[in-house]
Amino acid sequence: MKASELPPKNASFLFACKENYFYGILPADIQRKEAEGYKTVVQIAKSYFEANRYDQLVDYISESRYQIRLWAAYLILEYGRPEDELKLKCKGIIEAYLQSDDLSGQALGLAEWYNNYRNSDIN
Repeated sequence: MKASELPPKNASFLFACKENYFYGILPADIQRKEAEGYKTVVQIAKSYFEANRYDQLVDYISESRYQIRLWAAYLILEYGRPEDELKLKCKGIIEAYLQSDDLSGQALGLAEWYNNYRNSDIN
C-alpha cells in the first residue's frame, strides 16, 4: 500500500480493530499473526509510517473501544519509529493493559513481546 493509497481515516483501521476484537485477535498474538485481520492492521499501520503519517494512528490512542488504543500503541512501537514522547505514551498504554484485570491468556504473547521490547536496543 503506497502513501497515495492510504486508507481513509476512521474507516479501515477502526473496522479492522473491531473485527479483530470479535475474533479474539490481539496485538502480538503469536497464534494469530497469520490471520487476515492481524495482517490487515499491520499493513495499514505500515502504510501510515511509510508516508510519515504517525498522526493517523496517534489519534486512535484515545479510542478505548475494541482494543483500538492497544493496537495503535503496539503497532507504533513494533513497526514505527516514534519520538520519545509518543514512545512513552504507547508504553504506558501497553503497561496499563498488562496490569488490568481484563488480561486474558491470549495476552501472554503481548506480555512476552513487551518484555522483549523493553530489553531491546530499540527501547
